[in-house]
This record gives sequence, structure tokens and C-alpha cells, in this order.
Amino acid sequence: MKPIAQNTKGLFGISALHFLNDLFPSFLPALMPRLVQSLSLSYSQAGLVNMVFGCFHFITQPVAGYLSDKQKKPYFALWSPLLTAAGVLLLPLSVNYAMLLALTGVMSLGTALFHPQGHAIAGAVAPKGSLAFYIAIMAAGGNFGFSLSPLFAVFLVEKLGATWMPIVMVPLAASIYAIRNTLPTDISISHDHAERAGSAPTPPTPQPSFTEIFGKVLRVSGWIIFLAVLRDTTSQGIRLFMPLLIQERGGSLAMGGSMLFSFTVAGMFSSLISGKLADRFGKLRVVLVLLIMVPFLLFPAVRLGGIASLVLFVIGGACLNASTPITTAIAQEGNPEARAIASSLSMGISWGIGNIMSYPIGRLGDYIGLETTVALVSLLPWFVFPLIALNRLRLRRRH
Repeated sequence: MKPIAQNTKGLFGISALHFLNDLFPSFLPALMPRLVQSLSLSYSQAGLVNMVFGCFHFITQPVAGYLSDKQKKPYFALWSPLLTAAGVLLLPLSVNYAMLLALTGVMSLGTALFHPQGHAIAGAVAPKGSLAFYIAIMAAGGNFGFSLSPLFAVFLVEKLGATWMPIVMVPLAASIYAIRNTLPTDISISHDHAERAGSAPTPPTPQPSFTEIFGKVLRVSGWIIFLAVLRDTTSQGIRLFMPLLIQERGGSLAMGGSMLFSFTVAGMFSSLISGKLADRFGKLRVVLVLLIMVPFLLFPAVRLGGIASLVLFVIGGACLNASTPITTAIAQEGNPEARAIASSLSMGISWGIGNIMSYPIGRLGDYIGLETTVALVSLLPWFVFPLIALNRLRLRRRH
């Protein structure tokens, strides 16, 4: 077996692949106005497309994580961005609603296959004591692509047109081929395991079944997964409905788009800082501080207007998103033999549920008003307090 790739080389490779993969999924909301017009869709049909995207992640990411943990080669992380891009770049060519849903499924499958193994690779190449920081850097690559995605979509539509958009697959495939040698040749062993085991690799052990691994990860890390669900439900609710609230108050679409761009970029930089702090001062401690701060920032951001609202919204979003790499690191540390499936639950499942919860949040907005609903969503992170208390009670009973 060849040794694991050098830390920085492997980290660069998986971060670049994360950028390429996440450069495409946000094409969907950017292209939705065009699709609604060309296919004569209702708003409920448009909303169902986003819900399908979230449901697909909810279903496929744990399976993808299980399959990734059984692999020694980084095939999913390497080539799934091509699947993501293929589904996205063909979206404008949809001739009916069924084709649109099918292509959304292809896009969802690609990104669902990438993320569990991608985060597992980031954990595998991380030296001891730097897990959260390495995952944060890898996440920053994806956040950067995610923030550029809507702008890139508009650029391609205007410069290439819908018919020629799939040609982007050619430079994408060339980029992936160039990156392939930066990744570890064996992703089944982490640096941390290698240090504890010495120079000799541990002998292979029988692989437990999917249900056994899934159950173990839930028992060990169910509390941090639920915490991630709270965070991602808050994030998705704010991202989706805050621009609508801005428009309801007389703001422009450009103002809402600029706020979302600032929200994403701030989250990218804050995750790098929080990852380093978590490795130094303790992961759970940093997560709690971040989530406690979020409602103090987002609640007044919803109630206020003008520049104060923008500043509070961006800072609150930065604190919210900064917790993402830390919760993934906590889940991986609790399940070192199942890094990919732990990542799929702490990121993929939570993100999928956050998307699915957008529908009931929207329904609530129809009944009690959008401003009140978004304000309530901003308070969700405070449910972390009873969650942590229940987890500590569970641990005390076990001991």
C-alpha cells in the first residue's frame, strides 16, 4: 500500500474538487425563473423541485457514505462532480416537467456521492490535532464555488446559451483529471490511525452491515446530527425567505442576491477561523458559543431594516455557517472507522432535512406572516440547550 498523500497536497486536491462540485448546484435557483417561464410551471411545482433535491440527499447520502467507507480508492470524490455538472448543465434543455425532475435527480445524485467521501478524505489527510481546520478548508472550497454558482449560471446562459452549456463538461473533466494525483491512493486509513498503529497497517476486519454502522453512528453522534439539523433548518429558512422579506418591504432582487452572496462569503471565511479555534479551544465549546450568538444577531436583523439589518444578517450567517466543519469533525472523531457515513449524516442528512423544512416554514409564513416566521426561524439555534442537557444526562446514565 502506498502511503497517504502529503497533508497539503491531499487537502488542496479535495478542496479543489469541492469547489468544482459546488460550482453547479446553485444553478437551480438561478435558472428557475427561466424554467418556470419555458415550462409554464406553477410556484408549487417550482418549490417541489427544490424539495426533490433535498429529499434525494436525505435518502442517498447515508448509502453513499457507507459505500465510501468500504472503498479504498477516491472514485466518488473524483468523478461525481461530472455527474453533478451533467444534471445542471442540461436543465435549460428540459422539454417537460418530468425531464426537469429527472435532471434534478442526476444533479442530486452527483453531489450526494461527492460529499461523504470528500469530507472523509479531508479527515483522512488531516494530521492529529487539525481535523476541524482541515475540514474547514475543504468546506471553504465548496463555499467559494457555491457563492459563485449563481453568477456563473447567468454568465453561461448569456455567453453560451442553453444549447452550448454542456460543453463546460470538457474543461471540467480535464481539471478533474489533473487533480487526480493529489488525492490519497488509500483513503481507508487516516494519519491519526497510522500514528497510533505505528508504521504497520492494521489487519483488515470483517465489514459490518449498513444497518449496524448506521445504528452505531446514530447512537454515538445522534445528538450532534440533530444539532446540525437545527443549524441547517435555520440556514435554509433564512436563505430562502429573507430575500422574499426584503422584496416584500420594497427592496430589489439585486439587494436580496447581494445579501445572500455576502452571507455565503462570510460563512466561508468564518469557518476557517472557527476550525482553527475549535482545534485549539475545544470543538463543542466553540460550537455552543457560535450557536448562542446566532439569534442575538439574526432576530434583530429580521426586525430592523437598512444597513444595520444587512450587517447583523451577514455576521449572524457567518456564525451559523462557521459551526458546520466543527460538527462534522465531532461526528468523524466519534466514528473514526466510518468517517464518510458520519459526515453524510452530520452534513448531508441535516442539509436535506433543512431543505425539506422549507415547505412547512413557508406554509407557516402564509398563516402568521413572513416577518414573524423568519424571526421564529432565527431562534431555532437556542434549542441546542435542551439538546446538550439531554446528551449529558444520557452519558451520566451510561456511566
